[in-house]
Amino acid sequence: MSTARIPALSASPATHAELLLTDLRGRVLLAPGPDGTDPDLPRGPVPPGEAPYAAARRGAEAVTGLAHLLPGRLLAMDWHPAGAQTLVTYDHPPLTDAQTGTLDDGRRGAPLLVAPADLAAHAPGAARRILALLHARVEGRTAELVQGSLRHPGVLDVHGVLARTRAPVPASWERDGRGGEAEAGTEVHGWLWHTAGLVLLCHDLETGQTALPGGPLEPGEADVPEAALRRVCAGGVHAFVKGVTVIGRRGAGVRAVGFLPGPALAMAPGSRIQRLLVTPEQVLDLCAGQVCRRELEEACRTVDLPGAAQLPDRRPVVAVPAEGMPW
Repeated sequence: MSTARIPALSASPATHAELLLTDLRGRVLLAPGPDGTDPDLPRGPVPPGEAPYAAARRGAEAVTGLAHLLPGRLLAMDWHPAGAQTLVTYDHPPLTDAQTGTLDDGRRGAPLLVAPADLAAHAPGAARRILALLHARVEGRTAELVQGSLRHPGVLDVHGVLARTRAPVPASWERDGRGGEAEAGTEVHGWLWHTAGLVLLCHDLETGQTALPGGPLEPGEADVPEAALRRVCAGGVHAFVKGVTVIGRRGAGVRAVGFLPGPALAMAPGSRIQRLLVTPEQVLDLCAGQVCRRELEEACRTVDLPGAAQLPDRRPVVAVPAEGMPW
């Protein structure tokens, strides 16, 4: 496997191109920097006559030893006026386990796979920029940066989503969780659907965790998790929920779907919860390890929202203001 290093951004030519490579667990691939500098995304210079995406692929393959990489859409452009440099970033499908298995050969200088929350420790100079790229991927947009800083930060950037260590991964998903020998539930969380096909998430500003709304069951609520979810949401995210249906569980956590028929009410002053409206696909990105594709599919099958079929997989995330908003 190659242990080549990424070129310095100040080297000519004026444009460099890189790939945002992540694995199936959302970890970011970092390549060793030149001359002992911090790791960064794998990149290559763009010589005259070569397309930037081709240069990104060539540079990433040289650094990682991987072959047949497939650059996706343009993710970002980063302008460095001091050296008249432009850094172009392309997205890439998640690397398979077979691909990442060739990276860790134990040799010094090998590429690293780093969780988004650990970027600041491994690549302090590039962490903010890489998080901005991850956010642009989640929202399906192209980011514009100047020296690594966003010109127009979005909701995910402002609230530092993905920047903190996530909660432990819950147990595996089981459909129709209240039958048979199912473990007694101790908490309930819900896929709460806006009429336009968006899902409500809660981002904790203190812990950095993003999750489906929910909370612990009180005594006597194990047999009525639907009522428990309505109670939790009325008090925790100040939203009324109707049509609650249990769809399964993850260990002792009951999962349900419900609808948001009325307006989001004002949060208490100083609340640590930021409410977000996202697409179902974005739930997988922002709650990685807490939900899975099968659970998402079951949640979508259980609802019948005319607007959901026309909704794109990715779009800018909406922050519900603290003072509330109409649905």
